[in-house]
Order: sequence, then C-alpha cells, then structure tokens
Amino acid sequence: MSDASPLLPRLGLALALVVVLVVTLSVGRGGGGGDGGSGDAPPAAEEASSSGGVVPGEDEFCAGYLTLADAQGRYAAQPVTAADALRAAAGDLVALGVPDSMSRLVRTGYYVEISGVYSSLGEELDRSAVPGALADDGPGGSTSTSGSVGAFGGWLAQYCPAR
Repeated sequence: MSDASPLLPRLGLALALVVVLVVTLSVGRGGGGGDGGSGDAPPAAEEASSSGGVVPGEDEFCAGYLTLADAQGRYAAQPVTAADALRAAAGDLVALGVPDSMSRLVRTGYYVEISGVYSSLGEELDRSAVPGALADDGPGGSTSTSGSVGAFGGWLAQYCPAR
C-alpha cells in the first residue's frame, strides 16, 4: 500500500490540470466579457491584493501563473524533487494578489484551482488568501464549466493566451 500513497497527489494534480485545460479550451480564447463571462463586477481595489499593497496587472499575474504551471508539470513528473519549487511558485502567486479584472466568481475559481495545488502538496490554503473569492462556489462551482472554475478558465483564455 505504501507504493500507492505517492500516486494520490500525482493523480489529484493531474486531474486538476486536466480540468483547467478542458475548461480553458471549452470556453475559447477571448469569449465572454472582460470578467470571464461571470456577470459579477470586480470587488473593490482594496480587496484585490492579499498584501494590501499594489494590485498586480494581468501580465504580471499571467507570468506568475505560467511559472506555477511549469512547476506543476515538473511536480507531476518528479514529485519528490519538485515539491519545493511548486510550493514556492504557488506561494509567490498567492502573495502577488489578484488583478482588478477578476470578478468575484473568477477569483473563486482561482481559489479552487490554487487550493488544489496546495492540497496536492498535503497542505491547505485558507480562502482568505484569495481576496474577494466567494465563500461558496454554488452548485457545480468547482466542476462545471459554467461555474467558478469555468469563469477562471475564461479569464485565463482572455488575459493569459498561450505564449
């Protein structure tokens, strides 16, 4: 049974990556409104950054997100040697905060995704780490392309096109 234990975080991470990929591809590039099609207005700027400081722009967030995606790929291939890099990339992205263009629903989808990264590392991320995220995803929020994960995928497709 000890051989199966290291496999569980890999499966969880792989599943999270597949969900984000499917959502991003299904929403399409540039589809929907400026907030990922959620219809929610972005929260006030003072809620936008977890540090209370400067709110990151889309380009800065996307660069951090791409760093996280790269670290996730390395972790999926070599979890023992790449765990620290994934933890650092996730921590850096959370510390960066979120752009004003992210609506509450988009922030909630981002929280669902980033908390999945922490979960794959055997850690838990407090919801307050993503300012403005809704306390509840609503029905199908973390699994539906029309829920928060879909909204985050739409935001990524619009603001972080493949580079």
